[in-house]
Amino acid sequence: MPLLQSLTYTAQNETLREMYIALLANSMDISKENVVHPSYVDIIKKMNRLDALLFEKLSKNRGYVMAINPRIAINGTNKIYTNALPEWYLGWTIDGYDEFAVSASLIRMSKFGILELMYDRTIIEANYSALRQTAFLEQVLDGYKNAYPQQQLKIETTDSVVYVNEYGKQFREACR
Repeated sequence: MPLLQSLTYTAQNETLREMYIALLANSMDISKENVVHPSYVDIIKKMNRLDALLFEKLSKNRGYVMAINPRIAINGTNKIYTNALPEWYLGWTIDGYDEFAVSASLIRMSKFGILELMYDRTIIEANYSALRQTAFLEQVLDGYKNAYPQQQLKIETTDSVVYVNEYGKQFREACR
């Protein structure tokens, strides 16, 4: 019943509506009994379109996804500019959304319990240097350099990992 009630509120959001419909269909499939869980209704209810699209893209990966935690720092000090860059950065976005929205979505979904944000962890043999040198990061840094020409600024990063956990994998399977 909660699923059907929630489905009525998604008329304008095709992405979430499709997740509810798939969850409903899978809940009636005895072979999916170990995958479908009542808590999934609440997760979808808390999601927006970006969350659903980003989760779908992340869950297609079989393992860990590279991420960094960037910040603009002042050389020779331990000072940084807050809110200059997204807290979590993947090097890509979802069409129609910016890097800050993707970062916020990652944090939300980690609170839903369907993915892990693993700060200061790395993927063996991953090329984090390419992630550190994207046009987006360079543009933001250039903007700060122009605004504060008296300071020597640089981008510092912490290599991290995003991972769709087992609960998230089952959630994806139940909603497809």
